[in-house]
Amino acid sequence: SPAATAPAKRSISVTAQNWSFSPAVITAKKGEMLEVELTGVSGTHGFSIPALGVNVPIAPGERKTVTIPTENAGTFELRCSIPCGEGHLDMKGTVVIGE
Repeated sequence: SPAATAPAKRSISVTAQNWSFSPAVITAKKGEMLEVELTGVSGTHGFSIPALGVNVPIAPGERKTVTIPTENAGTFELRCSIPCGEGHLDMKGTVVIGE
């Protein structure tokens, strides 16, 4: 059946709050189906991975599912794309896609 050959999908829960993403490091395998279940805790933030074309706004109390492209291996910067106050520049993380 087609379902048996489809890549397994994996979900990771990530929270966005003043002024951090938790966890701040997301790891995946190249080609893996990876979804981030994003939850806004405090402040309005942007879950942005510029090199992967991801930029999703998230407000407190919101939940969104974000698909992470995993075609290319490498280390990609995750950052907040919405100015959110004094901790904005420190609100960052990393997405690591391994071979």
